[in-house]
Amino acid sequence: MFKKAYFDRFMGPGWPNPTELRPYFFDPSFRDWTATTYNDCWGLNATNIDPKELAGWDEPTDLRLSIVGNPFHGVFFHYWRFGAGDGEAFYARGDLRRLREWVQTKDGDLLPVGLFIPFEAAWEAVKEYIERDGALPGCIEWIAEDDLPPNAFPRLEVRGRWMVHRGCDSHRASTQAARAEKISRRLLTVTRVI
Repeated sequence: MFKKAYFDRFMGPGWPNPTELRPYFFDPSFRDWTATTYNDCWGLNATNIDPKELAGWDEPTDLRLSIVGNPFHGVFFHYWRFGAGDGEAFYARGDLRRLREWVQTKDGDLLPVGLFIPFEAAWEAVKEYIERDGALPGCIEWIAEDDLPPNAFPRLEVRGRWMVHRGCDSHRASTQAARAEKISRRLLTVTRVI
């Protein structure tokens, strides 16, 4: 297994020790990742995972854990495990009643507020992910990508002074390309971004 970190000053091969990441989840001055760092989206990835190293699959596998922090809503996780011909993706399950409310990331992506979880719970998930070599953390609830409603991840377009979205989802395009194409043909609607 080849591990790679992309988390603030932790870049390159290997994953940091969980205690090195703890301040990003508990120290209020670190929680605003957008103000204290140049980015609000991080990742802990692994490639060329032997089936003997991570139970559940019988072929070499790759992992991606995307982590987005927001000082008001908490942490968003996207866990993606894929092999040569198949894959599975999950999102941390927050308050699903808020799936039609979005937060804009520093990169301009809109993420559903309903998929953010508190920083404390997110810390436990990151710690478990690292300690269990990339296994899906069981300490938080997850929702499968296919169980999310359409348009959970709108694509932003700027037209004059208005932010406009379509129902195309960049996070799910890899596994739902045909569905996203149909959705993107729908009429544009104006969205309130929080």
